Amino acid sequence: MLAPDGQTPRNRAKAAEGRLGSARGLNIYGQPRLVGNDSAPASEGFGGRALAVEDVADVVVIGGGIVGCSIAFEVAGRHPDRSVFLLERGPYLGDGTSTRNSYVLHAGIYYPEDSLKARFCVAGNRALAEFCTRYRIAWQRTGKLVFARMPAEIPVLEALWRQAERNGVEGTEILEAKEMAAKEPHIRGVAALFVPSTAVFDVAQWFRVMEALLYDRAVVVLKRTPVVGLDRKGEFVEVATRNRGCVLARSVVNAAGLHADEVANWLGNVYRIYPVRGDYFSLTDRVSSLVGRAVYPCPGSLGLGIHLTRLWDGTVLVGPDARYVQSKEDYRPPDVLTPDSDLDTGSPEFLKFFLPVKEFFPVVEAKDFRLAHCGIRPCLRAPGEEGFRDFRIEPDPNVPQVIHLLGIDSPGLTASPEIAKHVAQRIDEVLSG
Repeated sequence: MLAPDGQTPRNRAKAAEGRLGSARGLNIYGQPRLVGNDSAPASEGFGGRALAVEDVADVVVIGGGIVGCSIAFEVAGRHPDRSVFLLERGPYLGDGTSTRNSYVLHAGIYYPEDSLKARFCVAGNRALAEFCTRYRIAWQRTGKLVFARMPAEIPVLEALWRQAERNGVEGTEILEAKEMAAKEPHIRGVAALFVPSTAVFDVAQWFRVMEALLYDRAVVVLKRTPVVGLDRKGEFVEVATRNRGCVLARSVVNAAGLHADEVANWLGNVYRIYPVRGDYFSLTDRVSSLVGRAVYPCPGSLGLGIHLTRLWDGTVLVGPDARYVQSKEDYRPPDVLTPDSDLDTGSPEFLKFFLPVKEFFPVVEAKDFRLAHCGIRPCLRAPGEEGFRDFRIEPDPNVPQVIHLLGIDSPGLTASPEIAKHVAQRIDEVLSG
């Protein structure tokens, strides 16, 4: 397909290669682990000039989180003769939910076996581990204990074990109290489900590697480029940005995370994403060395409960909690600090973390907690609503060459490689049409 100036979209994409841009992360509460990569290649798109109507792309991906990046990478690999644009509103890739979480590769034990979450999580766990190994990204197969605090919770563990079996999660087993204590002697519980395939990985390093790989595949990465509108223009979709003008696309992928509902509603839909915030603490070295893996209580209705996650570098995270919030952008610290910026260990916000952890990890003290970061998840389930909500990945009912990804909450990080393959198959159909 030729643009009006006679150039192929691929040549136009290649012309954008090599114009490097800063991806330096901000050292702020909410995203402490994302470190910028000023030296990594990044096609920063036309050297900062505005897009124009003659700019035509085969595929435009909106959103530079782990899902959007994975989709752009997959599509560009399948179609090396096509142009792929990746538009990210923030100053660097991963400037959102992707880097504000527990950094866990989930095994896939919690979700109904016929759901996208179950299918994509189990396969994605293997795929991301292979990716991290191939590109030397720090990761560790720590395993996970989901423990019962009282005998009444043991049936919950047994139900999780059966669900894991149905989902194809390998190696899970129910442990009695003595067996649990052999793995985690400092955790108090009466039984546990052991899940060996749970892992953790360095998400910030993943983004640094992925940015270089996107460059290698000639993906045009446009950071600091908020999308402000979509409009059908014949066989194309016009993607309008706040600061760079417009680009015409044969296919558009809406991977805008927390803002995916807003993007979808520009085309006449009525979607709603509910932001759910979770805060994290970390533990001091005094007690973090006493935790060998991820340790979770039996799950609750809104989340997986306040849990411990041992990272690849020995850090142990505490959290997250889960609460509905109004803002999709409010990453300010929770109300746990004194006027002198010390941790207020008597505040209700702190105690809702400390007291549950103290119950199952009795050696911990308030002095062992350090404020870490927070994240906001894009949920489809409304406040007060019960039941399971799956990922929504579907073509727009009015403009079918636009694919929406809505409610990509946990296990979206783990599922990202499989989501990318799923979406890329749909794009194959659009591009071959």
